[in-house]
Amino acid sequence: MRWAILVLTVLAGCDSPGFGFSAAEATRIDAGGHAFSLRRSGNVVQAIRTNFVRRPDINLIGRDAELAIERTYGCRVTKMRGDVALMVAQLDCERAPRDGDWARWVKPRRSLASCLGHISSGQAGRRKEIDLVCF
Repeated sequence: MRWAILVLTVLAGCDSPGFGFSAAEATRIDAGGHAFSLRRSGNVVQAIRTNFVRRPDINLIGRDAELAIERTYGCRVTKMRGDVALMVAQLDCERAPRDGDWARWVKPRRSLASCLGHISSGQAGRRKEIDLVCF
């Protein structure tokens, strides 16, 4: 019984909306052989791919997600960012979508360094040590 609850809990997170999209209603659509769950908040759409793909190609999946978004909302996608599982698109509803007019992909920002730290204090809180490991 515990295993069933664990499996159901893990699977429930597969199609959960991100921050800012929890109040948005999900629209499920198939495009190019991929299934997407779309949620819109203003001019921003979150696309979650819900089907299994053995060796996903971000270029193909991104274009299919873009087509699914444009068909669903009737607005042009101007920018997209994300990965093969979750993508976020910026809409321009002033202009209608056109064939062959693809969105600009925005690379995610990466920090130059990541650090992990540990703070330990001595007896009665007098002595404190901070250990940082950066990579």
